[in-house]
Amino acid sequence: MARRCHFLAVVLAGAFFGFAWAQQQQGQRVNVTVYVEGVVTVYITHGAPAKPSFVAPPSPKSEMFYTLSERNYIDNSIAASIRVDFGSKATSLSSGDLVQAPLTISLDPSQAALLGLGSDLTSFGGRRRLLSAKHEQARRMALEFHETRRSVQEVRSLLGILQTLGVSSLGQTPKSDDPIIVDRSADKDLFIVNGQSQTISSVTFVFYSSSCGVYPSINAAKIRQWWFDAGRNASITGTLQRYYETCSYNQLRFPKDNNFVFDVDIPCTGVSFFGRYDLRKGYGNGFSLDNEFSIFSLLAKDFLRRTNFQLSLDWMNFRRKIYMFPFDFQTTWFGRPGMGQHGCNYGSECSTWINIPMNSDRPDVPFIFQELGHNIGLTHSSRDVCDGGKCWNDEVGDPVDPMGSVWINDRDKNIACLNAPQAYKAGWATTIKNGHISAFSDLRPGMPRDFVLPAMAYNKSNMLRIVTDQGKAVVDEFTEPPQRALFVSYRVRVNASGSYDSALNDIWNNRVWVHQFDDTANGMRSSWPPVVLSALTDDTPPPDVPGWGPLPRNFIQQLPADLGALTIRVKGKTPLTATVTVCRYLRANETGSFEICSDGLDNDCDGLVDAVDPDCATFLTKRSPPPC
Repeated sequence: MARRCHFLAVVLAGAFFGFAWAQQQQGQRVNVTVYVEGVVTVYITHGAPAKPSFVAPPSPKSEMFYTLSERNYIDNSIAASIRVDFGSKATSLSSGDLVQAPLTISLDPSQAALLGLGSDLTSFGGRRRLLSAKHEQARRMALEFHETRRSVQEVRSLLGILQTLGVSSLGQTPKSDDPIIVDRSADKDLFIVNGQSQTISSVTFVFYSSSCGVYPSINAAKIRQWWFDAGRNASITGTLQRYYETCSYNQLRFPKDNNFVFDVDIPCTGVSFFGRYDLRKGYGNGFSLDNEFSIFSLLAKDFLRRTNFQLSLDWMNFRRKIYMFPFDFQTTWFGRPGMGQHGCNYGSECSTWINIPMNSDRPDVPFIFQELGHNIGLTHSSRDVCDGGKCWNDEVGDPVDPMGSVWINDRDKNIACLNAPQAYKAGWATTIKNGHISAFSDLRPGMPRDFVLPAMAYNKSNMLRIVTDQGKAVVDEFTEPPQRALFVSYRVRVNASGSYDSALNDIWNNRVWVHQFDDTANGMRSSWPPVVLSALTDDTPPPDVPGWGPLPRNFIQQLPADLGALTIRVKGKTPLTATVTVCRYLRANETGSFEICSDGLDNDCDGLVDAVDPDCATFLTKRSPPPC
């Protein structure tokens, strides 16, 4: 409360951030600054997963945008919402954050002239005959709103008038370079915390439009076949229910009784509370797709009120709302397979939109599972790729994670689960006993340590987490600040249909994986994506994988400053476990003195000690031992 009062005092004093009307002379823009309090919602949309390509850098996969909303205090639904460009501060914001923000609406000289806003900072150009009463209304609102605190609905009204008059456009989304976070959502949503299981509740709407002749092949009955299990002998075992329950080690439940699916007939054009929408061509309001995506919630609520009023009363108790429609049935105005909220706070309308093909009767369950992973707040699973001297980050480059680009040949039968850092972040899996270690305090140079890792398919305590952040080297699973760490895990295929990692192909089966991830298992949403660094094997000869080369037996990670380097080596593996050796070294070669070559340490962490190491053997043959 003190921060809010301080904020308002500064605003009312007129000294906050120094925003003002800019002069129109010499092409300067005119800025209107309004102070708003609202709840942040983050959305993510991206291309469809595809088979990995190692030939050239992939095109950008995702786009994130942000809105500010105010809530209806009766049912906590969204009363009004606007898009905001938070600039460089966007990455510090998460869905559910309550912020106070100065919003700047910027007009170029010609746009300002339409409203009679001139260079005089006091009179704003003086009175002049405007084009219409609407222009006069927009002028009056701009003058009244500037440097005052307003509601999201009031700002939305001003933006709507300006955009209707052609005074501003989608490219002039209000900017806010310095939002103040008043309160962060403490809700963990569908994270598993302290092993407490959760039950997912959702409502899925499969939309069609008889008035526009839009009848997709997918309907509610077919969706139910892919949502819910019918036993291991069913024709479809790669269901959404099995993804959730199997990959979370039965900590997340997806029962049919809590998850509803409906067919809904809708008009594909019309006018709603949000304004005009057009599902044929998009941009019903003339400048953005906001009305098109907003309409589905209104139509879904109206359908439930008419057909199942009791269920409609529970609207805000459903943790997920999934809207399915062939958006591009006439023109490609959406052009993406889906969009979803990135992180959802409890009580909000946590929504996902899926662009279903007109002629396909099967949903892309792995992709939908990824979109619902974004709802939790998980990022994509990436990989740094180098080829021909060029390097880039493939945002979805992890080949064995649905949050990356895992390719599942038999989607009817098989599933692939999260990689170690994603499962750790979600609270679905954790480390082995004594598996949280510091590279600095727990690994003495030249003294290797062995760890036995159960395959992720068989035990939720399955990974090794090695903190490599010297500045934050406290080994704490739940610490709030980001903390750089390596994750080591073992993935094997279970051949029974619908089983954990049943989709792993021969290339990636029975591999030890090394990832880097900076987040911790504190229930906060991910800030950075996990990066797969290596897939390790003890096969002889090692497989040669396109884009990866021969898979190595060991992995080396350079550590900060003069702390040396870390090696992770596959010592052995069975179908159930892998044994890895972790060692920190300060010397690249074990040679240089009799003391080093006879100290009983593996000083270069190559698995060979003293005289057994060729470096020392060569050195010892050239030198005589020192006199006693």
